[in-house]
Amino acid sequence: MKHKILIADDDPGIRDIFKIVLTKAGYDIEVKEDANEIFENKFSIPDLFLVDKLLSGVDGLDICHYLKINEQTSHIPVIMVSSFS
Repeated sequence: MKHKILIADDDPGIRDIFKIVLTKAGYDIEVKEDANEIFENKFSIPDLFLVDKLLSGVDGLDICHYLKINEQTSHIPVIMVSSFS
């Protein structure tokens, strides 16, 4: 069984790069382009969340907080990424 990673990023180029690299490494990938589907629980439970720090105007820390207070996702690691320099 492949491990699943959910990528949440509003930049299509970054989403594509993560998807290509991680799929090639053997992971099953689910991609979200905004925070709404996460806040509405419209995703399959992954083994890891890879979340943009600023996702369509939503602070990634708010997404992380939501995931950590949700009983179904509180145990899942979250990696925050940013292309902001």
